[in-house]
Formats: sequence, structure tokens, C-alpha cells
Amino acid sequence: METSISLILGSAVLMIGLLHSAAAEQSRTPKQKSATDISWGNPGGSGGTLLSEGYNAVDSPFTINCKSASGCTIEIDAMVGLGKGSNESEWAICAFVDGSPVQTPPCWQQGYIYNNFVTGNSRQNATVTLGTHTVQTEVFLNSSAYLENWQSDYILYTPSPQ
Repeated sequence: METSISLILGSAVLMIGLLHSAAAEQSRTPKQKSATDISWGNPGGSGGTLLSEGYNAVDSPFTINCKSASGCTIEIDAMVGLGKGSNESEWAICAFVDGSPVQTPPCWQQGYIYNNFVTGNSRQNATVTLGTHTVQTEVFLNSSAYLENWQSDYILYTPSPQ
């Protein structure tokens, strides 16, 4: 009986903690997806395009429009698959907004391309001002490799109404 009561009390305390945590998380969400300006980016592709050392565009530049005087946040989600080139290569997925690399968080090394095929994912975000902005996904390599499958999604968030 005492074990059952302890188990029930422990479960109740855990549940209260989870509810408190969920409420705190909701209060820290200052932005919402804009109902009219959610932009799902380039549809992806495949095909074994040879990429060289340095930064390589994965997709075409994509235009996104922030209509809020308070500014917006753009979320960049990318999945990239690469095939081995001429040498072993370090690689990174990097988002660019208006021609500059996104720093939230900065792109970092996904790993090494040793044999055949590797896939990685990245999620970055950038705060932008009112107006039109260009977003693009690029891959950084320190040796050549083949671009295989990829997908880039760009999602615009606007400030929540007050």
C-alpha cells in the first residue's frame, strides 16, 4: 500500500512538472508562422553534379518577403547527400541570406566523405528586416565531391500579434 501511494505521488509530481515546463515553453514562443507567407523552398533534386573545393550552391536563390515592420525570422532546413569525389573531403551545409552566411548557428563540419555516400541535415535561422530577401543553401567542401539528393525548406515567421 505504501509503495502504491509513493508511486501515485511521484507520478503526480512528475505530471505537474511536465505541465509547468510546457506552459513555460509556450510563453517563450514570440513568433508564429505567417498564415500567408510560409515558403517551402526548392523541391530538391538528385543527379550527381560534381562540386569543387569551397562553397557550392545546392539550389537556386529563393526570394522571401518579410511584411512585418518588426522584422521576421527565416528558418532554413536542409538535407544534403553527397557522393565521394576525387579525395576524402570534409563538408558542411551552409545557409545564406542576402549573400551572407547565416550565423545562428554557424554552419559547421558535418563530417568526412570517406566512401560512396553521406547525408547530413542542417537547421539555421536568421532575423531579417521588412522587405524582400534572398535565401540559398550551399555546401562547403575542402575537396571535390558529387551532389546527390537534397531538399531545402525556407519558412518565414512573423512576430505574434500583440
